[in-house]
Amino acid sequence: MAGASFEYDDAAAQERLNQLEEKLGDLTPALEDIGEYLMNSHQQRFKDQVAPDGTPWAPLSPSYQRNKARNKNRILVLNGYLEKNFRYQVGNNELNFGTNVPYAAHHHFGTKPYTIKPKTKKALAFGGAVVKKVNHPGLKARPLIGVSDADTAEILRLLDEHLEL
Repeated sequence: MAGASFEYDDAAAQERLNQLEEKLGDLTPALEDIGEYLMNSHQQRFKDQVAPDGTPWAPLSPSYQRNKARNKNRILVLNGYLEKNFRYQVGNNELNFGTNVPYAAHHHFGTKPYTIKPKTKKALAFGGAVVKKVNHPGLKARPLIGVSDADTAEILRLLDEHLEL
């Protein structure tokens, strides 16, 4: 996934996956349940406006919030595109979870300051002014993808449930 994804390496989960693979051979049903759980977990984080570790996302800058067209009080949400584009894929006894939204990594990790210049015009309209360039201060990191301790507990519960089948 080009936007943002993560690797999850938990010893207890890996042991249960190994047991499940020995028992059933095909991990697809269990991995699909985990993928669905992660979809719900990440959607809830957007509602709660928190990182996977539960810390609140950095607030919006007052100038951006003032000029934001809609969802003025929701961090990382303008049209809802980012929050609605998490996906998972299961294949070869592997689960891939993330988003292919190109700017997801910029929000997840943050950026250094950068300059915005017009691409097709001679100037930019920014904050009520017409300018040749804008020196952007950079984006604050707002981790949006990952597994919390509560997620790990639920993943282990789901795996135990499949082992009992």
